[in-house]
Amino acid sequence: MQVIHKRQKSSAKSVQRTLKTLKDDSKLLVYGNNKLTQKQYHLITEPKSSSMLKDFADPAKSDYWLWCHYVARNVERKETPAMIMGDACHTILLEPKLFNERYMKKPDTINRRTKLGREEWAELEAKCAKAGIRILDDDQWKTATAYGANNYDNPTAKQLLRGCQKEVSGFRILNGHLFKGRGDAINWQMKMGFDVKTVADISPEGFAKQAANLRYDLQEYTYKKIFGLEDFAFICYSKEEPLECVIYQLSDTWGERTERDWNAAIERITRVSKMTKGEAQSYTGDDDPVIMLDAPYWFERG
Repeated sequence: MQVIHKRQKSSAKSVQRTLKTLKDDSKLLVYGNNKLTQKQYHLITEPKSSSMLKDFADPAKSDYWLWCHYVARNVERKETPAMIMGDACHTILLEPKLFNERYMKKPDTINRRTKLGREEWAELEAKCAKAGIRILDDDQWKTATAYGANNYDNPTAKQLLRGCQKEVSGFRILNGHLFKGRGDAINWQMKMGFDVKTVADISPEGFAKQAANLRYDLQEYTYKKIFGLEDFAFICYSKEEPLECVIYQLSDTWGERTERDWNAAIERITRVSKMTKGEAQSYTGDDDPVIMLDAPYWFERG
């Protein structure tokens, strides 16, 4: 695999033009965060992603739900408070020097209960949106800055991250599909990737449950294939006191199921992408227009 590190600052449009030159999986295009911002990265919607794969691997999501989100793209992607906090925490952990360029604390001097205050707030929001700055309320600011106060005593994690390139965007063709990924931290010499997670329950059992529910295994598998990595680990930071940092890796046994689910998701992507709206819309066929339900297992068990 030829790894091509792009040296010029790029926009979503220029990257999309470059992606047309990829013909097979022999090349990996890499953009550092100073070459392709997170905002521009998210504007590149044609490639598949690990988040998309997670959705296609979820049997609870119907073909029509997937078709609307990823084929027709007629469902608006909304940025949630959890997504904003996740980005803020990642920035202060991985790129602390950029935190004050991207985030600001909500001013205490603006009273939005008054007409003047609402006008001042609207003006501030407009300026911040234009500059790419997010406004955090008091609780969000306190939570995010706690991660940057060097409160997490894990020298191994600090050493591992020190030798990495942070916030790396990669583009590569896998199984005939163009994929993208934005790795939190990649050590090119070690061929190892790291993903930073903030977790409520940092115990082994707690993180294993979170990893299974959110399919971190599919994310790991996708990133290893995109970036040509041989190893991968999750660096986890607790959200609550006492503040802890623990490094986890998923077992080879877990990975056996992951590969099966990844391939099944790829097959579903291919199938759903070829559907018309009418073909995707129905849970049922003409011969069986009504779905018969059995009681959930937990109901029967109770």
